[in-house]
Amino acid sequence: MVFDCGKIKYMTTFTIPKRITQEGDLIVMPRKEYEEFFSILKIISKDQIWFWTKEWQQKEKEADEDIVLKKLSPAYKTKKEIKEVLIKFKNQ
Repeated sequence: MVFDCGKIKYMTTFTIPKRITQEGDLIVMPRKEYEEFFSILKIISKDQIWFWTKEWQQKEKEADEDIVLKKLSPAYKTKKEIKEVLIKFKNQ
């Protein structure tokens, strides 16, 4: 699942991505969604913001697509197996 997010500028003002709206548009947010939106913001810590960047969300989308297409590596049973694969991958 891919998310898009705006940047919080002030306590009650936030920026919505340009592709969703235009400058000057009025945004109406029902109280329930408003409360849910701001409760989510409180949960995301500053050291987790990287996850919500456009670049990382694109990677998440690609990973989701790979999962649907069954483009997965085999399951490894030991650390030794994983290490061998990583060494081969590094040397390619």
